[in-house]
Amino acid sequence: MVLVGPPGEASRSQRLSALGEVPLILPGLPHGNRRLVEQVAAKNTVPLNVILEVESVGLTKKLVAAGQGYSILAHAAVQQDIDRGELVGHEIERPGIRLTVALARLKERRSSRLALSWEKIVLETLEELVTVGAWKEATHWLGH
Repeated sequence: MVLVGPPGEASRSQRLSALGEVPLILPGLPHGNRRLVEQVAAKNTVPLNVILEVESVGLTKKLVAAGQGYSILAHAAVQQDIDRGELVGHEIERPGIRLTVALARLKERRSSRLALSWEKIVLETLEELVTVGAWKEATHWLGH
């Protein structure tokens, strides 16, 4: 995941310990990304400065682009915005914040064609994100 800032900033690495000084726009609890950010921050005794809770990624990106604060989002969610110069992504390090994505199905039950088709599309999309570098956090790709 990356710290997302407004356009015009120079992209730089950001230590996790410095996030307490950053005004953050994050989704509310129990959102999975918020829980992950809170867990990593608590484990490293970093108090977060959450100034606004927003459930919409699109609205969060607009608020950040307007200079209202920063957010922590998956790189894949902001890659195109960064490429267009609408947002800036700052790597979070020491430690980074890593998100685990998994897809599972029951072995005991035969999957429908719709479920198998959906699984294929999801796996192809994830593989493409990893291959083109849009999913910078991807460190392990197990495939199928």
